[in-house]
Amino acid sequence: MKKYILTSLAVLLISVGFSQNYVSGNIGVYGAQWNPATTIASTGAVTVGTGGNWWFGSIVTSAGIFTFDNTATYSNAGPTGYIEGVTTHTTSGDFTFPVGSAASPGSPYHPLAFTNVTSLTKYSTQYIFGTTPSSNSLSTGVTQVDPNAYWAFAYITTGSPSATISATVRNESGVFPSPQIFLAGFGANWASIGPNAATRNAQDLVSNNGITSFPSAFTAGVNTTTLPITLSSFMGTAMGCAANLSWVTSTELNSSFYNVEYSTDGITFYTASKVVSTNNITGARYAYTQKQLESDTYFYRLKCVDIDGTFTYSKIVKVKINCMGAQINIYPNPVLDNVTISNLPLNAQLSLFGTGSQLYVQKVAVNSEVKINMSNYAAGTYILQSTVNGVVISSIKLLKK
Repeated sequence: MKKYILTSLAVLLISVGFSQNYVSGNIGVYGAQWNPATTIASTGAVTVGTGGNWWFGSIVTSAGIFTFDNTATYSNAGPTGYIEGVTTHTTSGDFTFPVGSAASPGSPYHPLAFTNVTSLTKYSTQYIFGTTPSSNSLSTGVTQVDPNAYWAFAYITTGSPSATISATVRNESGVFPSPQIFLAGFGANWASIGPNAATRNAQDLVSNNGITSFPSAFTAGVNTTTLPITLSSFMGTAMGCAANLSWVTSTELNSSFYNVEYSTDGITFYTASKVVSTNNITGARYAYTQKQLESDTYFYRLKCVDIDGTFTYSKIVKVKINCMGAQINIYPNPVLDNVTISNLPLNAQLSLFGTGSQLYVQKVAVNSEVKINMSNYAAGTYILQSTVNGVVISSIKLLKK
């Protein structure tokens, strides 16, 4: 049985009819799961006590402090379930703060992990996508920090614990040489944290171990004075079922090529195309179009590669594709024998694709109805695509029984 203890006069309404739940006071969860189906906005404090587990059904925004006691746990944290607010935890073991911000242009989820903690310690943190404090106040060994995103941090317990601190740094707001990126901490100035060099894996997880002095904020930092390119702008716009990307450089020095990378979650990126650099000292303009996309939100970044193999990442831009073509009717779907397509725009070209091959093409001269006999087609999923003047305006999945 779930046990909810309201430590002050508070009312919580859970209903599919509400888009957001409001808690007017403090709330505690002990020895059970809390399963919110929608966003919880709290004007009070939330505590997950000893033995409690918080299951993230969605995002939690709180004006009060969200506290995890020493043995409290959580489940299902990620881009659709995290805390946007101040989070505290008392720990003598490993713990990852499930924090994030909806304002982040890439993935909103930005966890901050503490491992190898040597003694019972209380920490507090909040991820903020906004102006990084004193971003121009830099110590020796730091030439730049992320100006737009950081983790505010407080070390509450007295004593001298040691810990390994890890954060996924996706460089969403500026150009950083990724092989040289590290976690910077703010004290009197921004400085590289820890007695040892940072490590970084392929998923952009940066870790520093043996930390004994805890700063008031963390962010991404680099130490470099030479960049292969200066990127003036990087933009993305939707056009039908395509994403048009363009970028402008003001300088290019020993630049080799640009990899255009895309993602549907803002975390895992794939290469869409390689664009060769002009290596022009006065800069250049570039463009690339990714076609035949399904309706979704796509995240794009540039991997700017130098001739010696070093590289930087651009900021991330978001493009929302909506190419379902509401004016086009397809029925039946799923189809057994004949499928009918109607309300096609003037001069549209209709194409049917299966397993990467084009199986059917027809030019539609007028706004007409088209029938395709699919009785001899194998069962499976096909893509029915319509284009006008080479631009994809609709791309719809068709299921063949």
